Amino acid sequence: MARPFRFHLVSSKPMKLSTASAFVVIALLWGSAWIPYSAAQEQLPRFWICALSSAIAALFATALASVGFLFDRRHSRPRRSANSTPSFLLGFTAIALPQSLNLWAVGRVSPGLALLIFALLPLAALLQSGNEAPGALPKLAIGVGGVAMVVSGGISTSPGQIAGVILTMLGTASSAFSLNYARRNLRDSDLLTSCAIQYGLAALLLGVLSFATERGQFVHIGWQTVVSLLVLGIAIGGETRPIYYWLLLEFEAWRVASIEWIVILVAALESAFFLRINPSTPLVIGGVLIVLTVISVFRARSNLRGEA
Repeated sequence: MARPFRFHLVSSKPMKLSTASAFVVIALLWGSAWIPYSAAQEQLPRFWICALSSAIAALFATALASVGFLFDRRHSRPRRSANSTPSFLLGFTAIALPQSLNLWAVGRVSPGLALLIFALLPLAALLQSGNEAPGALPKLAIGVGGVAMVVSGGISTSPGQIAGVILTMLGTASSAFSLNYARRNLRDSDLLTSCAIQYGLAALLLGVLSFATERGQFVHIGWQTVVSLLVLGIAIGGETRPIYYWLLLEFEAWRVASIEWIVILVAALESAFFLRINPSTPLVIGGVLIVLTVISVFRARSNLRGEA
């Protein structure tokens, strides 16, 4: 079992190899999530996909937490609790609510505009935290500008998209709240057990929404669907979210949220590759801006004086 995660109030060192590796793994897996999701969407309704993949993630995290519990018990090591109240709240605000809002926004807002709004997550997390972060705003502006260039081909605006914009903004605000809340309340928690609780609640809520809104829709679970759900639930859900929370205990929420810029870039590059489209000039320039900005964000001195 890995050593307990520790929370540091001040981090003046650049990102270590372990944290850099965790960052890259999350960005690559989350950026590739559209592939198994698209495959599953051919045979299942959207809320079904999210509910089933969350259930798989909950089972996977439970299995890992059980192994850790047995290992610690065998070696007489103290075991951290899951802090059930924060875990249940995060199951709603970090998983079920943002996913539901984003699903409802599909078709109501252009994909590029939705991604651009979601790229404001680091800014929203910084503003909600109430912490001082000198020099952060210019970096966030450059990062969002890079995302705007990457997704420029998919951006369109019209009065008819107002509802979709509002839904996407609410989902982004909920995610930003969850980042700061998790950073404050999961520092002494067993992250695997907490994630199992979060995904379990999310699976239940998303399942109820699916039953209420998707009854009568076509459902077919073949081998392709099973594989896609396993990838979504294990590799992209149950495996990476505990790592994501661990990063939150090492860095401020707004810094960790910049992972989403890389996620968007990875998805755009993969889409261009599979569609055999040569990367456009805005995509290349935006990608360079994103990478350089994220490196700058994590190399800067971390000062958490404003954090309780």
